Amino acid sequence: MLGDERRSIRYPIGMRCVYRLHKTVTEPVSAMITNVSRQGCGLETEDPLGEPRDVLEIHFSAPGGGPSGLIIGEVVQRTKNSMGWALGVAFLDVDPAVKWTLLDSAYRRWEEGLNAGAEASGHETP
Repeated sequence: MLGDERRSIRYPIGMRCVYRLHKTVTEPVSAMITNVSRQGCGLETEDPLGEPRDVLEIHFSAPGGGPSGLIIGEVVQRTKNSMGWALGVAFLDVDPAVKWTLLDSAYRRWEEGLNAGAEASGHETP
């Protein structure tokens, strides 16, 4: 299990993407990037393409017309869950601007949650 081996905190993100095996002509598979850290990300998908140690190409477009990006990563964990499959992916090659886009999207999601919680309680956020 990866829980004890993680070096960085994972932040929820919820960003749609497609992925395929690296340097192949396999059809892209739809997935959701569920979380992100400095070293990797989590994917949820109905199609279990990718075994541990397989290298993936993950393509995404940031919400709201933000920039698109490419992540090259290695599957480090694959488990069945209620939604289909969960893949843990370690980053192998990610442009720093792409990583920033992911982390910024995670921050915005966190900030929206704070604002929604404050509005529900009748408090204002700074």
